[in-house]
Amino acid sequence: SKMLALSNSTDKLVYIYIWLMQPQTFASVRRSLNLSKATLARSLRRLEEKGLIAREGLILYATMTSALKDTRLNVDETGGRDLDPR
Repeated sequence: SKMLALSNSTDKLVYIYIWLMQPQTFASVRRSLNLSKATLARSLRRLEEKGLIAREGLILYATMTSALKDTRLNVDETGGRDLDPR
């Protein structure tokens, strides 16, 4: 998962918090995690660039990464059935 590849501890903290407590606003994340505006803005920018979070107006959501594949069901990321059982 892309989240596991995050090297910055603040990015991990922010992503996990948003994932668990979504939807959130910038202000609510900032107050809850006690982060500075600059630190949170930098972390959110990096998470957006990696496709881990999305914004809809002022609301922040964690996103599912397109790189994930459920091999138990042989379903690819587009939702189509994979006929190759490998």
